[in-house]
Amino acid sequence: MKTTQLLIEHLISGVQGLVWLVLLVMIFVGTDILVYVALKDYEAIVLTLLVSIVYPWGIIIDNVADHLLKARAKAIRASIPGGSQSTRYLLTQLKDESMNEYVNYLRTRIRVSRSSAFNFGMITLFAILLTIVQAERVNNALFGWIALEFLVGGLMTFLAFLSWKWLMRTFGNFVAARYKELE
Repeated sequence: MKTTQLLIEHLISGVQGLVWLVLLVMIFVGTDILVYVALKDYEAIVLTLLVSIVYPWGIIIDNVADHLLKARAKAIRASIPGGSQSTRYLLTQLKDESMNEYVNYLRTRIRVSRSSAFNFGMITLFAILLTIVQAERVNNALFGWIALEFLVGGLMTFLAFLSWKWLMRTFGNFVAARYKELE
């Protein structure tokens, strides 16, 4: 796996995670904090600080999402005859670089969709809570905003989870098919 690829995966997860973290902070301190975000003369410093926070935050989120879905991932691969066999052993037996690249590509998509499902769920939850806390600002449209956040966020979470599930099946089927070729 290329280091750049992992870096980008964790940055994606970290940026998504930063969104819900900011929403969580705004629940407790209010939305007036956004006034302080306008730091025109300090973009380079702010960007450096954000990257130093976002990357490890993305690693943490990836680990949490992996832990939450590990049993489900094992069940998906186990439901495919031959799908839960060792991928590492398979790749060492095949010694095919294009096969190795394809497996890494699938794994990247699995990790991004898994972390995105977690992050979209958290964004949805904290966006709804922020709307409730800031209810006086949305006046009569409170239930409309909550419904919109629930529908859009729920749909994004569901689609990311569904994508992860499909990719896990694709991965398991790929492993099973390649092991049959070795026989």
